[in-house]
Amino acid sequence: MDVIHRYNYQKKIKMYLVFFCALVVMACRNDASEFKIIYEADRAVALSLDSGLDSENIKVVLDTNQSTPILGAIYKTNDSHIFRPVIPFTNGQKYLVFKDTIQIAEFIIDKNSDENNPKLTAIFPSIDTVPENLLKMYLQFSKPMQEVGDALDYVTVINETTGKEVDVFLKLNTELWNKEHTMLTLWLDPGRIKTDLIPNKTLGLPILKNNTYTIHIDKSWRDADGLSLDKTYSKTFNVVERDALKPHVENWEITVNNAVLTIDFKEPLDAILVKETLNIKDENGTIVLGEIVLKTNETSLEFRPKHDFTSQTYTISVDSKLEDLAGNNLNHLFDRDVTQHTATDNSEYKTLTFKID
Repeated sequence: MDVIHRYNYQKKIKMYLVFFCALVVMACRNDASEFKIIYEADRAVALSLDSGLDSENIKVVLDTNQSTPILGAIYKTNDSHIFRPVIPFTNGQKYLVFKDTIQIAEFIIDKNSDENNPKLTAIFPSIDTVPENLLKMYLQFSKPMQEVGDALDYVTVINETTGKEVDVFLKLNTELWNKEHTMLTLWLDPGRIKTDLIPNKTLGLPILKNNTYTIHIDKSWRDADGLSLDKTYSKTFNVVERDALKPHVENWEITVNNAVLTIDFKEPLDAILVKETLNIKDENGTIVLGEIVLKTNETSLEFRPKHDFTSQTYTISVDSKLEDLAGNNLNHLFDRDVTQHTATDNSEYKTLTFKID
């Protein structure tokens, strides 16, 4: 008799469990229909939850990392709760929504064509031979990149000569982006480049003469819309002896006609500073509007005026902060012995002239 009662009791428990599980499944399906993705300018920027759902302990996670909630905030509107992630949802990514420990919904953001993915459009210097006291590199992107995380997490440098990964870039608390967030400046550690400083003595130069290096930019780097780079990018460069000479505008070669001015620097210069520091002025001191295009691995430029040059004398004005690849500017060397009291030129600008007949 006891056996029969025990069997009936266990049978009832099983029936209750089946009924409870069915209710949970039904609840999950009903709740899932109350979710909606909110788009702004083709970006999936938020998730709308039914106002009748208790928003406490709601979390959104990646299906590939369910232990870490997506960072964001939930706020209430008249007819719904809105979850807005810190960065937009990623196209092609699957997300899960949990209430406490129970999954109540899942969704996938439609994947756009790869044409929408950001691209790394340039790595400067573009030349494949650099001095061992190279000071900076620039990464230029086609779209604004994410403003969260550490950029160096996506940058790897391999010494191809030794086969080892190396740390060459200075880690900064505030990364050096332009205002559009499309250009990142990466500094090689100046303390290791300047001779006689402790980092230089203990760690040596970031890159070494007669070695070959490859910089890799990982495709998982995302833009402000949550889209990853269209591919992984790589650039290989060779290292030669240090550059211990500052640039001299007197050595530049000028070629000009009515429609274009060409300047040959005789060496590669800082790709960003060239455009920021150089301008052309007419006889009245008015800046001539036009477009600067860098040529031949930043060893020369073409300036095309908006309107053709006219018969007069023009002045090329260059801010002395213009640098070569080693950070040597027009006035002094980056790595100089400050104890030596040698004569220096501290003029703010250097000038050259050319005449149109």
